Amino acid sequence: MDIQREVEGALEAYQDKRIGRREFLKLMGAAGVTATAAGQLLASSHEAKAQGAVKGGTLVEGYDRSFNPLDPIKSPWADPGLNAIYEPLVVRDLSGNIVPFLALSYAASDADWRFKIPQNRTYQSGAPVTADAIARTVKLLTTPKEAQNSSFYSAVSDVKVDGEDVVIALSRPKQGLGEVLATEYAYMANIDRRAEVGPGNFGAQEADGTGPFVLKQYTTGSKVRVERWDAYPGQGAPFFENKGAAHLDAVEWVPILEPAQRAAEIETGSVNALKNPAAPDVARLKSNAELVVLEFPETSNFFLLPSVKRKDIGFDDARVRSALSQAIDREGIVAAILSGGAEPTPGPSSSGWKYYEPKVEEYNAFDPDAAGALLDEAGWKLDSSGVREKDGVKLEFTAIHIASPIENQVMAAIAAMFADIGVIMHVESLEQAAFREKRPTADMFGFKWLWSVPADVIPLFVRLYQDNEHPDVKAVLDAFAGWENARTEEDLAKAASEGQLLVARLATTIPVYTPQTVWVHHKSVHGWRPNAFNLYPFYNDVWIEKA
Repeated sequence: MDIQREVEGALEAYQDKRIGRREFLKLMGAAGVTATAAGQLLASSHEAKAQGAVKGGTLVEGYDRSFNPLDPIKSPWADPGLNAIYEPLVVRDLSGNIVPFLALSYAASDADWRFKIPQNRTYQSGAPVTADAIARTVKLLTTPKEAQNSSFYSAVSDVKVDGEDVVIALSRPKQGLGEVLATEYAYMANIDRRAEVGPGNFGAQEADGTGPFVLKQYTTGSKVRVERWDAYPGQGAPFFENKGAAHLDAVEWVPILEPAQRAAEIETGSVNALKNPAAPDVARLKSNAELVVLEFPETSNFFLLPSVKRKDIGFDDARVRSALSQAIDREGIVAAILSGGAEPTPGPSSSGWKYYEPKVEEYNAFDPDAAGALLDEAGWKLDSSGVREKDGVKLEFTAIHIASPIENQVMAAIAAMFADIGVIMHVESLEQAAFREKRPTADMFGFKWLWSVPADVIPLFVRLYQDNEHPDVKAVLDAFAGWENARTEEDLAKAASEGQLLVARLATTIPVYTPQTVWVHHKSVHGWRPNAFNLYPFYNDVWIEKA
C-alpha cells in the first residue's frame, strides 16, 4: 500500500471514529507525514466529509460462523447480532476504558458498583426498563447453572435497588467487574419475556432488549435479520454520534463458513461487510480501492490442555508439558496453515490484550533438541522404535478438538511435531456436542476460546479441567486470584502479568496462536467501527452511502 492509500485509510478511520487523534498522528508519523501536515489534514477532515448520514438500506454482513440463539444469558457463543438487539450497562470505548452505555452513569468502590438506570426507557416489547428489572437481570447473570458466565461474578454478594440505582454489592473488591459487565454475556435482556418465551427459544423465536434493532428472523445456518426499532432513543455510549433511531432499515448476517469463499462475496458486492476472509486473500482485498480492511489480534487463543491427572504419561510433570510446548513450531503453523493471519503465542494471551506481559516471550520457543532433553531429564527415553517410554509405558495419548478446516490441519501438524521428539498423539476431530461431552476426561484437548477478558477465561479452563490440588495448577490459579481481588488498575496489571508468566513457564495450558481479526467493508459503509476492545461493531451509527 502506498503512502497516499495509508493517509486516506487513516483519515477515514479517524472520521469514522475507529481511531482517535493520537492513533491517527502515530499512523501518520509511521507513514512519514510530518506532525504539522497531519494536523492540517485533521483540521480539514470534517469539511472534507460533507455528506451527512443517509437513512435507509440494509447492511448485509458476512459472518465466519453458524449462529447461536441471540440470548446473552445462555448462548454458547457471542454472535454480532447481540450488539444490535441489546445494550450493556457499560462498554469499552475506543481506547479500552469502561464508560456508561445503558446506565446513565456508574460509580465503583471496594464495597459495591452503583449504576444509575434511566427512567424513561422501555424494552422493544414496550415493557418498562426499571431499576428492579435490571437488578433481576444482573442477579440472573450471577446465578450458577442459569447464566453462561456466572462464575465470573464470584465476588458479587448481592444485587439490590436503591431508588433509581442498581447496586451490585461485593464480598471483596473487584476492579475487574467492569470488564465482565462490558461483554456480550452481560447485555440487558428482558428476563420476564425470556421466561415467558422459554430459554432456548428466546433469541431465536423472538428477543427483547433495549438496543436499536428488533429481531425479525433467525434461521440456523442461513440468516439472522434485525430491523430498526423506531422508538430507540439513541442513548448509547458516549462515542456514538447518532442520538436517535438507527440510520439503517435492517441488518442481515449470513454465515460464510468456507474461508476461501468470503473474499469473493465482498468483491462482488453480495455483502457490504465481512469478518475474517481467508488469510491469502487479505493482501488482494487491501489493494482494492473500494474496500477498507481492518486488522487486529482477536481476543482469543487456540491452546492445548494436557490433563495433569494423567500421571501415567507424565502430564503431571512440568518438564513433560514444557517439552511438548517447545516441540511446537508456532511460527511454522501460522505461516503454512494460517497464511500469516495469526500471531504465534508463547503465553496464554495475544499481544493485543491491554495487560499483555511481553516477558512470556522468553518461554516456549520452538526447540526440539531442548524438548528432547527435558523428556530425557524426566525419564522418558527413546526406545528402539523411536518412541518415548518410561517404566514400560509409551508416551502415547489421544487429543480431541472441534472439527474445522483450520484446526484439523493445526492438530495434524502438532501431532507430526510431537512425533519428531518421540511422542505419539492420536487426534480425534469431533462435532461440538461430542467434544463437550468428552472434554472433561480427555488426555488432552485443543480449543480456541474467544472472550474479551483473558484474565477470566484463562484460569477458567485450568480450574474446570485440571486437578486444582496439583501444585502447578494451584500456583496459576492463585496468581489469577489477584485479578479477582484487585482493587486498582495496578493490581489488575500485576495479577495478569504473574498469571501469564506462570502459564508460560509451567505449561498448565499450552498456547499456540491467536488469529488476527480481519474486518472488511465497502467504502460506502460509514460508522461501522469494529475495534480491538469490542468483539463486534455496534450498528446504531452505521449508514450506507447511496450511489
